[in-house]
Amino acid sequence: MGRNDMQFDLFDSMTVLEELRTDLEEAEIDPPVVHSMVRAEDCSAPLLAGPTSVFDLAATGLQLRAPPTTPEKNSNVMLVTRGNGVVRCQVVRFSETDEGMEKERQRRARQIVPRARKQTFKMRNSRIWDDPQS
Repeated sequence: MGRNDMQFDLFDSMTVLEELRTDLEEAEIDPPVVHSMVRAEDCSAPLLAGPTSVFDLAATGLQLRAPPTTPEKNSNVMLVTRGNGVVRCQVVRFSETDEGMEKERQRRARQIVPRARKQTFKMRNSRIWDDPQS
């Protein structure tokens, strides 16, 4: 029986060899990271793309934010009223016009009112009193 324990299995060794082969291929693709300590005097200074001083900012013409691509929509509306030969122009918020109030009324009508939650706890020594008004 001691001899069977020493038997060499060809199929098991193939899987081990394939695992080693894939490990070597991965090591070639992604070499291990090596950390090394180097004196600062021995290294060259890194190249900088931006300004090195606050005073150089104006000369570079650097912009921090891109301008908005679409202009902001004005919420004010010109309301023109005519009567008795007089034309009056008023700048009014859209929400204060008749059309704005109608849109707000329709928006509120579409809203769904949430159901009241069922009380899930009971207070100690509390009694339910009959309320004649309800």
